[in-house]
Amino acid sequence: MRIFILWIMLQGKCYLFLEATSQLYRSLAPIQPWLYYLLESYQGPEKVVGVFLSAAYMVSKGTDLMNRAKLWRGAFWKLLQNVVC
Repeated sequence: MRIFILWIMLQGKCYLFLEATSQLYRSLAPIQPWLYYLLESYQGPEKVVGVFLSAAYMVSKGTDLMNRAKLWRGAFWKLLQNVVC
């Protein structure tokens, strides 16, 4: 019975780490296409608008990325901890 409980706890830690990794990836993946779109869609004097929009996007995305990175780090450390009942 104890082995089963330990296995369930380890499985939960793996799922937590997988979920945190997935959320971090889903936050990182759209950055490059959006920056490419914002910087390349404006030509001439309007290019300044693209730069400002890109900067605003990076500032708003930065806080989200920091929260996701903290979640990932916490899940990673929980994954490395021993499972003891």
